[in-house]
Amino acid sequence: MTEVLSTINTLSQLAANSYAGVLSPVIMDVAKAWAVIISVGAISALVLEETTKKGETKLRVVPDLVPNFKNKEKSKSNSDEPNQMRLQLQDGPGNTFGIPIENIPEVGVTVGQVGEAVMGMWAYRRSLAKWFPQEHDTALIKAMAGVTKKAKESYPLGVFQGSSQVYSRQWNQNDPKGNRPVPRGYYRVDFENLRGHNLRNL
Repeated sequence: MTEVLSTINTLSQLAANSYAGVLSPVIMDVAKAWAVIISVGAISALVLEETTKKGETKLRVVPDLVPNFKNKEKSKSNSDEPNQMRLQLQDGPGNTFGIPIENIPEVGVTVGQVGEAVMGMWAYRRSLAKWFPQEHDTALIKAMAGVTKKAKESYPLGVFQGSSQVYSRQWNQNDPKGNRPVPRGYYRVDFENLRGHNLRNL
């Protein structure tokens, strides 16, 4: 997370000051994108690092206080299942780096949790998405900014649809800065609502 904090400190300072005449348009675009991302603060969410049976590392964003359902009778309905959204980075061959975001149905996935997922994607992109090229980091930052902006705009009505796409940004291999988003690109960042009424709480 050291890289995240360093990047946030540097780029937020750039975004807060009038350097338009000095900085290149690319740096200004990145600074503005980071300003959007850091405006979403998760005050009660945790990014869990979990190991699968195959030995793979996965991330999951949950509230800091998770209700204990062990002593409850499981219902056949979805009422006991947590609300869930997913943030995912993907490339043309099908490599994926997905981060599930969960919360209890009474609260739903919060805007702050989405911010934590975005930060988690940035922090772990080198270790969990080794297939993603470093030269496309600028395009990724712009896509992450789009996710956080959409999450903020969805509050307080939230999103209802299950298994639906809330936001997507795609770009091609010859566009590492992400200046020319396309409907069908080689790289993509998807933000999906998988279960429940979400983004109704900050």
